[in-house]
Amino acid sequence: MAIASERHVEEAATLTLKVDEANGVDALRGTLTVDLRPGWKTYWLDPGPSGIPPTIDFSKTEGITSANIEMPLPHRFGEDLARANGFKTAVDFPFEIALARDRARGTPIIADVFIGVCDDICVPIQARLEAAPSAVSGADVREAFAKLPQLAETSDVTVILDDDTLLVTRTSDNAGELRDLYVTGPKGWYFGEPSARETSVGTARFEVPIEEAPRDARLSAVDLLFDDGGRGVEVREAPVEEAR
Repeated sequence: MAIASERHVEEAATLTLKVDEANGVDALRGTLTVDLRPGWKTYWLDPGPSGIPPTIDFSKTEGITSANIEMPLPHRFGEDLARANGFKTAVDFPFEIALARDRARGTPIIADVFIGVCDDICVPIQARLEAAPSAVSGADVREAFAKLPQLAETSDVTVILDDDTLLVTRTSDNAGELRDLYVTGPKGWYFGEPSARETSVGTARFEVPIEEAPRDARLSAVDLLFDDGGRGVEVREAPVEEAR
């Protein structure tokens, strides 16, 4: 593998790793920026029927205990088997890394990245990036986190499992503005695009098909990401009830 740097350039996209040195005692924040060339697209954590979900592996970094990667609101594009969830312009994948107590200050962050990008053809991009914490990166990292979906309470939603469909209802002031819903669940569970949507003042309802499920598995909770026309609204670990 080539010598790691903070930037990796290919024909389809440029990948850049940035790490903010602020609050670097217990944790560090950073972002992986994927700057796509015109016409190219990349994918969300659940890419849909086609595409490759991004992988960012920090295990080669010394002195860390865990890493949490976040993603902004995606969009849907393509048709039929080429239908996918992802991004068609530059996108940031923010992350937060918990640091070990004995970690030396200024130790670089190493990220092994694997993403899929598509135009007329689809190609994988694999790169090892390395970046030291820097005050210069602070503004870009803060901006990336500010674009993440707003977190909402589980009390605002109900999720009912009815055979091979999830019935999702959200009650809120902006429920009438919700235009789409992305659902993710435990390993082995995959959900499709809502087959029906109904909105009114204060309430939005979605019917989401279950595309694949582990055999004899019980679904206890899902993560919900609503498209509100802005940065999105996220509800994590929403409990699932079975229809009566």
